[in-house]
Amino acid sequence: MFVHAVHSCDSSDTRTRWTITFLLNYNMRYLCIIVLIAISACNNKHNTDSYTYNADDSAYIKEHLRTITTPYYREINFKVYNGYYKIYYTSDGKTRSYPDSFSIANGYLRNYGIEDENKDYILLTGSCGNPCHISYLLPMNNNNALSISDVIFSDLNNNCIVSVAGNNSLQIYNTDTKKSFITRTDECNSAYTGYCIDSLYITSDTLHIKFNNDGYKSDHVVKLN
Repeated sequence: MFVHAVHSCDSSDTRTRWTITFLLNYNMRYLCIIVLIAISACNNKHNTDSYTYNADDSAYIKEHLRTITTPYYREINFKVYNGYYKIYYTSDGKTRSYPDSFSIANGYLRNYGIEDENKDYILLTGSCGNPCHISYLLPMNNNNALSISDVIFSDLNNNCIVSVAGNNSLQIYNTDTKKSFITRTDECNSAYTGYCIDSLYITSDTLHIKFNNDGYKSDHVVKLN
């Protein structure tokens, strides 16, 4: 705000008007400085990682949230902020992120690694115990990322991800159609069906499942298309 001085034939009145103008301009400049300082302080507070990390948190960050370079020379980074971290991945100069944040205090996902990769996706997997792991399907385009628990087989070039869906059942997810379905297996004596799977492989749009339950062996064939 700027107030123009109005000259008068009365020199005393003129001095008064100039004084008011000066004070108004001075006060406005002072107010602007205060506002700018307040905004700067708020921004600095927002950008400061104020969370207190204990020894376990720090060890988890150092050991399990390290930068990963994929076979396709893409980079995966874990950015830490206020007790949480996010997964970022870079390809062809573009940086994308998994939409969710993860609490460092929980720290249950460890030993992140690349499960599979092709030109369209990265399948990143973290361990949460035995047998427990969670995989994150990270797209290179605008498709939504998603998580899949207990993946036991993936062939991204054939658009196929197989995961344990419960007792004696497997889920098959198609990365092309974004659809999944459940297929049943023979009875597995283990509480974890994955322990009864000897091997899986794909030939001509067909998934072959080699099943072994305490010596009882069987083959399952599942058409993918």
